[in-house]
Amino acid sequence: MYSRGSGRSLLRLGGIVLRVATLYCDAGNSRLKWWLVAEEQQLDSGVWLYQMRCDSPLVKWSKRISLQQVVVAAVVERERLDPLWEALSPWLKGIVPTFIAADAIAGLVDSDYDLTQLGVDRALAIAAVSASAHAIVVVDCGTSVTVELVTSKQRYLGGYILPGVAMISELFRAHTAAVRLDGGVQPIVAAKTPGTNTQQALLHGSMVAVGETVAYAINYLQQLEQQLPKLVVTGGDGQIMAQQFKHPFQLRPDLILSGMQRLQRLGRV
Repeated sequence: MYSRGSGRSLLRLGGIVLRVATLYCDAGNSRLKWWLVAEEQQLDSGVWLYQMRCDSPLVKWSKRISLQQVVVAAVVERERLDPLWEALSPWLKGIVPTFIAADAIAGLVDSDYDLTQLGVDRALAIAAVSASAHAIVVVDCGTSVTVELVTSKQRYLGGYILPGVAMISELFRAHTAAVRLDGGVQPIVAAKTPGTNTQQALLHGSMVAVGETVAYAINYLQQLEQQLPKLVVTGGDGQIMAQQFKHPFQLRPDLILSGMQRLQRLGRV
């Protein structure tokens, strides 16, 4: 018979103590990032590409630890996650994943923005930083690049959305038959210089557009707040993009996880 330990992420099976964990999933447009967390400690994390066979390292954890909750932030159709749930079904044991809605951040920030119209990834990035007493610009560099502005008084001003490098590359592949693009996003040195071939021109142009938008957002918020905002960067292409930013930045690859955990602590999940 199972019994819960008092105030701890533990389950007891007879005289055996089993740790239990929460699985957090950030289902983006091209991939799912996951984190396995127990007792506020991150046990493991990884990425599952939707087009790949679902042989996630999560399967190994099913024999070592029990799950108590699955928390999901999804910008894709939920059906795309079915292969993952099927692969993990023996581990889930009837647990129904909890999907976070963007309006879960209502009340955390003051805004004229209709928060129900936010993508959940944008909402979670805002949730992760909105407790700060400092003005912040948050840049999430994924399939698309989102730039969010939050004041020192936790007022969300709105933001900007640009196509990311991967999205621009796909658009060129789909609509420009004569242009051949090889490989994925690579670290770019001096990306503000003109590209000397089609792929360089494409990637450098995207980098310049994002860099200038971020600089504009920082200057806008600085004039409003009379202080230099902090710059927080996340997303799969964050480390590459951030090399071109003019301002100091904090790279937080697990920012979406932080947003999910904050909402959970506040009882909004």
